[in-house]
Amino acid sequence: MAESEETEEVVDHYAVLNVRREVKINLAKLLMRQLCYLANDANESEIKAAYRRMCVLYHPDKHTDPAKKKLREEYERLQREKEEQRLRQITNPTGSISVGVDATDLFDNYNLIDSFNERVLPNIEVSSMSISQSIEAPLTRTDTLTLAGNLKIKNGNGDGSVSVSTRRLFSHSKWAEATFEAGNGPNLTLRGFANLTQR
Repeated sequence: MAESEETEEVVDHYAVLNVRREVKINLAKLLMRQLCYLANDANESEIKAAYRRMCVLYHPDKHTDPAKKKLREEYERLQREKEEQRLRQITNPTGSISVGVDATDLFDNYNLIDSFNERVLPNIEVSSMSISQSIEAPLTRTDTLTLAGNLKIKNGNGDGSVSVSTRRLFSHSKWAEATFEAGNGPNLTLRGFANLTQR
């Protein structure tokens, strides 16, 4: 009794349908030959030529409905937007722009109009500006590559750097990071983090 439960019964579908296997295969060949308008004694090259004719005749691009075409284009557009959103979430892009403005002339009330020769509009000048951008590229579940760059301009002097860093997570409480930065000279930084106690 235990043996019969362990062994599964193999079902012969041809026996259930009361059709011999050879008959079913021959029936499929016959239907294919009739569909492709082939003689029963067609050789391989005739079969390939008939298949190519059928492919050209019934290709999906030849039979497009304008309503279905619009629907397909809209679907493809939504899929592209979904893929772009997924990539943005994976790469986690961050960026910032900050501008330093000297607006002391705007709030200088005692020297508004001394004479008619001086200008009436206040002088507002941009004293500094900085732009930074970074993206993360997860390589595996534990490794992440980060590309970052920044530009700084202050009083006409510019400075900038580009950095590449890789971080490995060993566990939820341990990680290590190596950063290579190029700007005012090459710079290599190694950092690590670990919880020494439970709390």
